Amino acid sequence: MGRPRSETPPLRQRGEIWYATVHVPGKGAVERSTGERDPEAAASVAATWTAGAATPARDEAKTATLNDALADLIEDTKAKGPGRNKSIDLSRRGIDTIAST
Repeated sequence: MGRPRSETPPLRQRGEIWYATVHVPGKGAVERSTGERDPEAAASVAATWTAGAATPARDEAKTATLNDALADLIEDTKAKGPGRNKSIDLSRRGIDTIAST
């Protein structure tokens, strides 16, 4: 039967950013960046993911596009701080390449 899930997903800090481990149906446990440097703010973001698991917003997530995913990647990279500009430039070039095909 398994353990009951906590209201707030477990958090861990990588660099200055806090990440939450959330359960994704069909994938299991997945770590997502909260984009937050404050642990309380990160817990709040993570709690909305858990609360949102049973709401209509979950259906909206099923229609996410590749552009949405790439925009999230760029946002997450920016949240990690300075020194990530090369990664952002590579991501943007990838978006441009995909968009032109």
